[in-house]
Amino acid sequence: MQADILANYKPTINITSLIPELKHVYKLGTDALDYFKSSRHILLYYEDLFNNRTKLMDVLDFLKLLKQKLFSRHVKIHKKPLSDQIENWGSVYD
Repeated sequence: MQADILANYKPTINITSLIPELKHVYKLGTDALDYFKSSRHILLYYEDLFNNRTKLMDVLDFLKLLKQKLFSRHVKIHKKPLSDQIENWGSVYD
């Protein structure tokens, strides 16, 4: 039921601050990767945890955890295209 409520929410993006915010987040990510260059780390994409069983086992190996069958109560909330989920998509896309 909460998933349905969340799925119907359509945020409005502030297009004035969108590009500066994206640049800021990009710099934070780049700086973080630079900072951790000498640390033991792996690059992991969220989708890989659900779509790639091998990648999940790689994560368990990396964390030095026993391999085990993992499960999630993850529920996909947003099933529509991004353009249908953002209230002011036309302004954002232009």
